[in-house]
Amino acid sequence: MRTETFSTPEPIRLEIRIPAGDVEIETADVAETVVELECRGRDADQLEHDTRIEARGREVLIEAPDRSFQDGDYRVRVVTPHGADLRSEVASADIVGRGTFGEVEINVASGDVVLEQVEGETRINSASGDVDLREAHPARINTASGDVRLRRVVEGDVRVHSASGDVEVGIAAGSRLWVDAQSLSGSTSSELELEGAPSDDEGPLVELRVQTMSGDIAVRRA
Repeated sequence: MRTETFSTPEPIRLEIRIPAGDVEIETADVAETVVELECRGRDADQLEHDTRIEARGREVLIEAPDRSFQDGDYRVRVVTPHGADLRSEVASADIVGRGTFGEVEINVASGDVVLEQVEGETRINSASGDVDLREAHPARINTASGDVRLRRVVEGDVRVHSASGDVEVGIAAGSRLWVDAQSLSGSTSSELELEGAPSDDEGPLVELRVQTMSGDIAVRRA
């Protein structure tokens, strides 16, 4: 296993590009970023050695070599300060993020994405994986066959599109909701009173737009 440690007293921008495996990121009250990398499969030791793990200013990059797609998969573990921005491009990997993140942008072909708290904007594109966010603000989520669960949304513009996945959104207590939900062959339900248009009443406003082809849409009180 390869381990790299960088001094990062401020929140970083973390960029991860691997072909396959799994990624776990934990934010904590620390002043450094620790990256652990383990490769499995043919030429694992060489792949570990050839993977770029480097700090450039406030950015920490983890990038697998181009030739690695057929040769094995990767286990990436990162501990970094709270508020890290995350950008990740993976082909076939699960991504789990614990703690508090800033801006998040993830593109994944086949793999689940699970995040605890995102304080900035979230952008996730997934072909065949589920998306589960414990707490989100403005968000753009697109999936082909994966389910989307946003457990708690306080305010902001949230847009979800899924071809054949179910969508569940929890709206925080005290937040108002304006929604445009459309499902071609699935059901739609809401535990909240819906507003026909955004208003100037008190309380943060969630503007929710959801489209699915064959998935169900459920809006709940978080």
